[in-house]
Amino acid sequence: MTYRGVYVAQVAMGANDAQAVKAFTEADQYEGTSIIIAYSPCIEHGYELGKQLAHQKTAVDSGYWPLFRYDPRLTAQGKNPFQLDSKPPRFP
Repeated sequence: MTYRGVYVAQVAMGANDAQAVKAFTEADQYEGTSIIIAYSPCIEHGYELGKQLAHQKTAVDSGYWPLFRYDPRLTAQGKNPFQLDSKPPRFP
């Protein structure tokens, strides 16, 4: 985001699939470089794969993994290019 010309998003499908799809669509439509950082628990981290969607939701709800989109095109419209899509943390 410090380059100001790159589309950047951070997503977690298990927490908010609509936000993830929106980020993928915007990144695809962006004419420049795009990067999407997706939270994906791994069995090597000690998580059961059958519960990874719930784990993603917990990570977002606790504030550990914020969901956001940074779209440089919004600057030309006089809008803030950074959009925080996750809500404030619900628990520690």
